Amino acid sequence: MDMRLISVVLGSTSVEARTAQTQKILDYGFRFFETKNIGTITKSVPISNSTKDEIKVGLQNSKAITLARGQYKLSQQAIELNTGLSAPIKKGDSIGHLVIKFEGKNLAKLPLIALEDAPEAGFFSQIWNWILSLLGL
Repeated sequence: MDMRLISVVLGSTSVEARTAQTQKILDYGFRFFETKNIGTITKSVPISNSTKDEIKVGLQNSKAITLARGQYKLSQQAIELNTGLSAPIKKGDSIGHLVIKFEGKNLAKLPLIALEDAPEAGFFSQIWNWILSLLGL
């Protein structure tokens, strides 16, 4: 995603002075800041009581974040899943959020959705999974 900047210069004495100030402001912005597109994140998360052990989740909408150059790699990203995720889950259902923090402050909290269905397991499969969980397997 390309970064766009807008410059507003007030109180300038001439068109040339306004143009020069605008050029300085835009040069500064493009030199010292960068925009990263957050939109291609996919992750697998475990789902209980399903015929699948895990499903892929991703962002509902892409988002762009602008930070000082080199600072994005210092940001922290964490996935917060909804409590008690259990089948059945349909493609597009809300699964949780992707939280992006920088220096302890939340920059963005983006909704995560299921990218595939997780059908509910049958009765005997659920009993078998319960027995395995009792045995710690």
